[in-house]
Amino acid sequence: METPRYEGPDRRKKPRKIAAVPVKVRGTDPQARPAMACTLDISSEGARLNLPGWNLQPGEIINVERGTEKSMFRIAWVGAPNTERRGQIGIQCLEQGKSIFQDKEEAKSENAKNDLMRLLSKK
Repeated sequence: METPRYEGPDRRKKPRKIAAVPVKVRGTDPQARPAMACTLDISSEGARLNLPGWNLQPGEIINVERGTEKSMFRIAWVGAPNTERRGQIGIQCLEQGKSIFQDKEEAKSENAKNDLMRLLSKK
């Protein structure tokens, strides 16, 4: 499967890794009904979801839940109909420093590395 390539200011900053993670997606309307989806790949700041049957537009905001964790995401792109990406969307987390996709051990390691870099840069 080909990984989408994007150019310009919305280009993702963190690499994605292939991961199938079940999530619940809901629009921001209080009456919105949730739908189950699955990630195709993830990063600490976003994901690519398989979400067929939803009519979404880039820029829309959705809520995504993974287990007990949830966060708000902006839809960065929507797969065009009649292409291999139909039913797929790219999402970007809107809550700084919060990632429902990042592994807890990976997050601890990243935080420790960042703390060390801050300490070394102060000298």
